Amino acid sequence: MRCSHKIKNSSLLCIFILSFTILSCSKDDNPVEAGNTNLDGIWTGTILSNLVTTPSDITISITQTNKTVAGTYSVLTGASGTISGTINNNSFNFTLTQTTPNCIGSFNGQGTISNTTITFTYSGSDCWGTHNGSGSVTKYNPGTDVICPLYVGISWTYIDSSFNTSGVFTSRDSSRLGIMGKGSYSYQGQNIELFYWNWINLKTNKPSTYSWLKRNDNDGLNSYGGYFRNQPSNLVKSLGNKFPVNAGDTWNSPTWSFTPSDSAFHITDTLKYTCLSTNEIFKTPAGNFSCYVYTYQRKTTVNNQTTISDTYLYFVKNKGYIGLVGKTNGVMRSKKVLKY
Repeated sequence: MRCSHKIKNSSLLCIFILSFTILSCSKDDNPVEAGNTNLDGIWTGTILSNLVTTPSDITISITQTNKTVAGTYSVLTGASGTISGTINNNSFNFTLTQTTPNCIGSFNGQGTISNTTITFTYSGSDCWGTHNGSGSVTKYNPGTDVICPLYVGISWTYIDSSFNTSGVFTSRDSSRLGIMGKGSYSYQGQNIELFYWNWINLKTNKPSTYSWLKRNDNDGLNSYGGYFRNQPSNLVKSLGNKFPVNAGDTWNSPTWSFTPSDSAFHITDTLKYTCLSTNEIFKTPAGNFSCYVYTYQRKTTVNNQTTISDTYLYFVKNKGYIGLVGKTNGVMRSKKVLKY
């Protein structure tokens, strides 16, 4: 079966503009004033302008406090920035400051809210020139709670820290994860929808050459294999992040790997996963989150010396992958935290 995987090339600026966005968990201490529209949530849609005439996919996550909308936005093409605005019944005005490296800009916009749809127009300029454009977004509703939302366009950006064998900080870098597409596949006699999970080069804004195939099932977030050069691997379901889940639950999961030597995906091991907690506080630059914590362990022996590697994964319901802590023989060697 051939599966189409199309990534739209668009103006860094254009995609972003629609953003009165903030990538954060919903918080009860940000009340929405009675009688006004509540925009809290995730929104997806398209945007275009006189300079970028092909509609570009966008995703946003909004947090509203009373009549004020403020936050940030992030798109797979690399566009990012901040937004501030005000809402009056079903209309809003906003100012966008684009902070994309080498392509800063500023835009003013006006929007109209109708049920679960927002339409808007905007104008402003960045490195591409002067834009006059419009867009439309619809509120995303997964239907049920999931441990990680999956839809084309969502992304997470992280700060990655490394530590030496004594646990002393040595260096810092950044990484980005995004859902770059999706496809329909036949699995055990049924057609299922799988999403392309890619790590993205922050310097080039290009995704890795291969994708992991992901899906939210009734038991949680599963991997089904990989996708490389327009071809999927053999499909085998592998549960990584059980959900719903209780602290203390354990399960075994086949482990996928990609080997460049033969450009193929293989199941190389089976790991035992454990849910350590369903409400551990994890601090990040994007905020402090109450997380589900999943862990697994690997043991390797070389020259009669055994190395124990423990990985701790932090997820937030309906927000996704927040961070990671990696330890070797009990000493922290790596840490990944959500930037935005």
